[in-house]
Amino acid sequence: MSRNICIAAVLFAALLLAVFVWLWVDAEWGISSAPPNTMPPEADLIQTPPVPRSINADKPDGEAEETEVSAANGGRSQDSLYQFKDWEAALDYWANLVAEEFEMLLRTESFNHPFDLVGTAYHTVLDRVMDKEDPLSKALTPYLPLNNLPGRIPTDDIGPVRFLIRTGHMSPDVFKIRLKLPTGEIYMADSNEHVVMTYKVLRSLYPFEKEGIAFLEKQVLDLEARLSTTPNDAALQQKLDRKRAELEEMKQPKYVTHWKGGGAANRGQPGFRITEMDFGILRPEGMNRETSGYRGRLWGFTEEFRRKYPHLK
Repeated sequence: MSRNICIAAVLFAALLLAVFVWLWVDAEWGISSAPPNTMPPEADLIQTPPVPRSINADKPDGEAEETEVSAANGGRSQDSLYQFKDWEAALDYWANLVAEEFEMLLRTESFNHPFDLVGTAYHTVLDRVMDKEDPLSKALTPYLPLNNLPGRIPTDDIGPVRFLIRTGHMSPDVFKIRLKLPTGEIYMADSNEHVVMTYKVLRSLYPFEKEGIAFLEKQVLDLEARLSTTPNDAALQQKLDRKRAELEEMKQPKYVTHWKGGGAANRGQPGFRITEMDFGILRPEGMNRETSGYRGRLWGFTEEFRRKYPHLK
């Protein structure tokens, strides 16, 4: 019995020694004691804050949008609110801000014409663009026009009307000159185009012309009466033919030629040109003497805009 106890004691001591050696090797050499296929603790999964994702990462067309960025303290990075792939994406975002401001003013402000609010909306957003402390200003600064540098917004693409054209609120024709032709039709002249319109209108006979016709008619009747008695008088026949021709000429319709001009007036502007239009003879009832101007209140706005705001006149 005592022999068995001794054997058990020896085996127990050997087991303790083996465990001690295995733990010492694990601590010294970094051999993991975790069983295979076991996930590490949740705390070990948290490494460094994620890298901010570009707003254009999932947008091949380059549309800009606001992106939330997780900072180390869990807040929002103000410098990463706006990220633009290129100057066109920056310009689209800027133009959309103006369009949104314009539509907000349409809903909340009183006005005589929608166009009255275009400048207000533009300058409201421009105040943000010029505010160096605004994240929008910081994001747009690399794309603002500067000495015609490449990769920046062209100067000609900036402006209240330009922005509403870019967002589909207004038609590019707003920069053209709307002319009403003598026929009543509308012609859209370029901003550097001057149009000269020529046409003729039938006029009434003047009193002296009416008297001349009556006098010739009497002469013709007299000559015809004389020639009836002497039909072989060649000289009298020639005189009668001449008076008949004069009478026919006097009875011909009389027209007044009109010239109207419209469009660009500055001949010194770049690309200035003159377009001539001849409309021939116009009847008074089919003629429109107004060559310029437009009385419609929504001139320049697109059909989509008119459908969206049917209450505007």
